[in-house]
Amino acid sequence: MKKIFSYLMIWRSLPVMLVYKIISNETKDKIDQDMNRLGFLPGVLSVHKLMFSNTIFRRQFFVRIHDESPVKYRLVRWTYKPLACLEISSTTKQIGGGLQIFHGYSTIIFCHSMGKNCSVYQNVTIGRGKKVNDIDVPIIGDNVTIFTGAIIIGGVHIGNNAKIGAGAVVVKDVPENATVVGQAARILKQQGEIHE
Repeated sequence: MKKIFSYLMIWRSLPVMLVYKIISNETKDKIDQDMNRLGFLPGVLSVHKLMFSNTIFRRQFFVRIHDESPVKYRLVRWTYKPLACLEISSTTKQIGGGLQIFHGYSTIIFCHSMGKNCSVYQNVTIGRGKKVNDIDVPIIGDNVTIFTGAIIIGGVHIGNNAKIGAGAVVVKDVPENATVVGQAARILKQQGEIHE
């Protein structure tokens, strides 16, 4: 029944599907990667299905469109209501494709850049803190997983393939392939070694 209702409501997605067709290839590629990570084949029908049923995807879609063109964003912002308690800074133009946000409740993503295929769980805070090299927000690499309740603040660098444990507070750089836990975060494992 929900599937039939989704097809009947396709008129509501027409502005979204139109904007998806006319956005730049760079933005479209990122949205396509987001859809792929959610198990959907890229295309206008998948955009409709996700906009209709997934409030987290709506927020990501709107942020990516706003970053490209505020005019295009104004065409689509009234179509669907995104998840209100998920904040993705619209000044963050450097979020790579394939971002996957689980649940998204009470999550704030405000970083200088975030690589491809990152995963963020609920109640995560990524934001402003102590300046490092004139940057006061984190730089996050590719394939980073940030688990529930983690806090990453300041101009820290999170290396590729790093895992930030649930509840960890990160205020220092995290090397590639490391797993960090605790408050303040310490390296638990890096490239197969266990640190005590």
